[in-house]
Amino acid sequence: MKHVVMTGFMAVGKTAVGKRLAKKLAREFVDTDELIEARAGMAVADIFGEHGETRFRELESQVIAELRPGRESVIATGGGAFADPVNRTALGALGVVVCLVTSLETVRRRISAGPAGVRPLASDPGALEALFNERMVAYKQADVMVETDGLSVDQSARTGRWPAFCCGCYRGCCSPACWSASRRSATRCRWGRPYSFAQPSRCCRSSSSCCGGANSRAPWPPD
Repeated sequence: MKHVVMTGFMAVGKTAVGKRLAKKLAREFVDTDELIEARAGMAVADIFGEHGETRFRELESQVIAELRPGRESVIATGGGAFADPVNRTALGALGVVVCLVTSLETVRRRISAGPAGVRPLASDPGALEALFNERMVAYKQADVMVETDGLSVDQSARTGRWPAFCCGCYRGCCSPACWSASRRSATRCRWGRPYSFAQPSRCCRSSSSCCGGANSRAPWPPD
């Protein structure tokens, strides 16, 4: 069973895009922050305020380790979940991990426009920038990175805009030239699509070549 796992920094739209994608694909939508709040009996901001980030991360890891959706789902995670190596492995095992990416300026604008106090890690502008840069290293290990600056929720959820998948392996475009690029380097595939995760694993049952056939540009999930 393949799930779609949404990751990315705070305020990039994981929940909004995830809900729209789940509706489009007729899948269940799961929000790990909501599961954490249900377990703790309080809001995320209150967990941070009363028990600190360490306790929140403990709850987050517990929830992720126990994720067993009963049917194919779209799973939205907190901004720091994928930064943890253990969480990253667990989420990757669930299916395809999609990272939504936007500029730090856009993140700041969205946070400023939203309700105050709901993002405990966003109070210090300097710390926010450092956290953004730090987490980006982990985000680049997602299966797919989707640039959403200037896009509406509907546009971001259009999987046809996402980088191509190769024969269902979910690990990149099908240009053999891409495999010579350094892994996860910032480049583009032969169709000009953003390509930040060069990794030929399981491509057409071969790690040395790619299909290049009819399925080479077929997006997953289908539009």
